[in-house]
Amino acid sequence: MSLSIAKAGAYGGVLLTHTGQILLREPSNHFDGYVWTFAKGKAELGDSPEQTALREVREETGYEGEVIDVLPGVFKGGTSTNAYFVMRHIGSQGPLDWETWSTRWVSFEEAQRLIEQTTNSIGRMRDLAVLVAAKVWFDANRREVLPNTDTCKPATKNDWNSQEMPARYSTLALEFTLNTEDAIAIRLGFIPSKMEEKWFAYFADNTLYQHRSWTGYCIDQIHFVTYAGGLRATHAEVNRDPEQYESTDDAEDLRRIEMMVRGLAELNQMPPQPSSVPSAIQLASQPNYLGKPEVVHQLLAGWFEVVLKCIVKEATPADRHELMISLVRIMTEDNTGYVRMPGWHTADQLGKSLVKCLGLDEDYCAGESLAMIVSEGLAAVDLAVRKLSETMFLQVIDEATWQQRHTELLSYVVSVFLGTESVLFPGKILQQMAEPHGKATSKSFDELLAELNGIGKRLPAFKFVDIAVQAGTVLTFKLNAAVQCVVAQGNKVEFQGQVVSLSRAAVLALQQAGRKVKAARGPDFWLYMGISLTDYRTMMQEES
Repeated sequence: MSLSIAKAGAYGGVLLTHTGQILLREPSNHFDGYVWTFAKGKAELGDSPEQTALREVREETGYEGEVIDVLPGVFKGGTSTNAYFVMRHIGSQGPLDWETWSTRWVSFEEAQRLIEQTTNSIGRMRDLAVLVAAKVWFDANRREVLPNTDTCKPATKNDWNSQEMPARYSTLALEFTLNTEDAIAIRLGFIPSKMEEKWFAYFADNTLYQHRSWTGYCIDQIHFVTYAGGLRATHAEVNRDPEQYESTDDAEDLRRIEMMVRGLAELNQMPPQPSSVPSAIQLASQPNYLGKPEVVHQLLAGWFEVVLKCIVKEATPADRHELMISLVRIMTEDNTGYVRMPGWHTADQLGKSLVKCLGLDEDYCAGESLAMIVSEGLAAVDLAVRKLSETMFLQVIDEATWQQRHTELLSYVVSVFLGTESVLFPGKILQQMAEPHGKATSKSFDELLAELNGIGKRLPAFKFVDIAVQAGTVLTFKLNAAVQCVVAQGNKVEFQGQVVSLSRAAVLALQQAGRKVKAARGPDFWLYMGISLTDYRTMMQEES
């Protein structure tokens, strides 16, 4: 296989298995501060990048590798730039050379924990970036890692990182049957190959186990007995842990289970379809693909930069607003010069991730478009960047510590937009990442922040109750006083017969005024007592 890879100072291989395991090596004596890392090295005279990577993998891990693809991106280390091939191993492990103490096959989550033990900060950040890129590649190309030569091989529990049924579940009685052909078909189970396919299923001991593919949560355990040459469903355990599965409607779950079982049987009897892997690889190879960490990093680094420039008055609010509109369009629209990830760049996926990880108001964002949620998310990041920067201005932390925390904050936001924050920053939210974690001055952090009241920073999510504006109050549109809306209950407004959010009403009004927008900050465009709600809220806070 001959693949084109970016020019770099060293080349290596990232070895993966179809069950989600990734190979790490432990350098001898933890050379240069590396505790766990990936195999790589510089090319010898006459060697191609691929030959270099295969040799380094064989020498440093003991495995013969087979190149599958190029891992997108060039990763900067302490002494050189690095590029990697995605590989699978062939055969059993051979001897390690003197440069490696040991190797370990681990999950992506465990890999992140091990890599973080590296004390070389530049190398650690590079390897974490490689890990993120590998996880994104793996999610899109799982079947390509170790494809089954037998297309009828049944799925097994070991084909996926699946979890056990939690302690909280309901047992529901079932009464439907499958004929011989359907019974054979469901025994094959299902292994998802792309992000839109949200379920993993396998059959064992006359039980069909159904798991959500993204989380591995077990949702159903469906029990069968043999019946007239086929199977008869008798009962099912259904997940009732509210953190894993929201439904509590037994009747709806009974309908869903039978529909999914019959759908699985039908799917597994369809003629084989062409593999989706080539198209996935083609998609990911495009230069501005939003599944590539380096692409998303570049976009969001620009956002961080304009926020910092606004703080020191080197950029204007108009510059910031223009960039926000551009980023929102890139994340939510086609034909922008960037390629979005199918199934991810939606309000249901990326939108929910932004609400959860960036601390957005869930009620305020409910039912809103992805464009609106992305704009809210960028505004929340703006606040976090300002909060962290202010700690340096007030000497809560020194410049070196600020630079490290700033880099970590950017990496976190990038991982949220990629959907990989659970791997790299498990359990973290934006507010935690913006904390200084530095050595305190003689004043407490809260006391120092109190001195910053005069510094402009983004306010929390807008609520009418906070400024004592009651339901029934009439607001006028900034661009046309003849256009009005009326404050309604639940932090909503009534606009032209619809009850919508303030931001949605602003978008509709702007579109009717001929503006081609899909997102807008509602409080900026609606006036109360002759001034914008944003300015009115600021005025009230200054007076309090």
